[in-house]
Amino acid sequence: MQVQVAVKIGEIGRTSRTNIRVNENCFAFDQDNDDFEQLVAKTEAIVGSALKEYEPKTTRADPSVYLKLGVKAPQREWVAISASNWLASLDTVQANYQKRFKPGPLVVELIVFVAKQQSGIRRATASRIEEASREIDLQLSERPDISVGEIARTHWAISRARQPEGTTITAPDNATFHQAQHIDAMRASLAQPDEEQTAQTLSVSLNGSTSMRLTFTVGELRQLLGLPNYNFLAQGIFSEFQPPAEPSEDVPDSDHQQ
Repeated sequence: MQVQVAVKIGEIGRTSRTNIRVNENCFAFDQDNDDFEQLVAKTEAIVGSALKEYEPKTTRADPSVYLKLGVKAPQREWVAISASNWLASLDTVQANYQKRFKPGPLVVELIVFVAKQQSGIRRATASRIEEASREIDLQLSERPDISVGEIARTHWAISRARQPEGTTITAPDNATFHQAQHIDAMRASLAQPDEEQTAQTLSVSLNGSTSMRLTFTVGELRQLLGLPNYNFLAQGIFSEFQPPAEPSEDVPDSDHQQ
């Protein structure tokens, strides 16, 4: 009789419609001369060859070989064969074959289930992120040469939380982490205002009087004038302003000629 081997991705308890391509998936089985161990050995050889060529890699969480008792037998009725039930199950297959109305040879269908190999990447849950943060704090305490700001540290903690168990902790070396470090550096520079005097002395003339020198508290003067309490030129919108260089020669003003 002919034995046909199929490899499916999934598990016996859930209907699987995903098949792995199996080349030369049939072999002859002599019920009188071949035993159960030979049947399984030939089946496993075919399965092994198919899985070698399949990507992504898979694992055999379920080592059983299942027998389809009839052409239309649903997956929940497939039988995990063993040395003790093989012959009885084969008798059921042959009995169901005799009930068929369509002509054709008897084909014994064997099925093996595999699962896609997990990458090991975990979900970044709140508890794992918290645990990763503690590991990072310990790492930074031992490595004072590494400077990590709030944004970069958050990215590092999330990345660390997703890594497989037992992975050595190291700072990420990718564009996202480096960009986060750059943003942290920019925030730090803005958070540290340039040193300025808390008081300034100005020359003031009241109603045409002789000019006198008065000292003002800078913060109070800004508050009185309704201005933000920082230096516009050092930190505000004009901090990056560079006045245009004056030309070395006079340029004719053709736009305002009469």
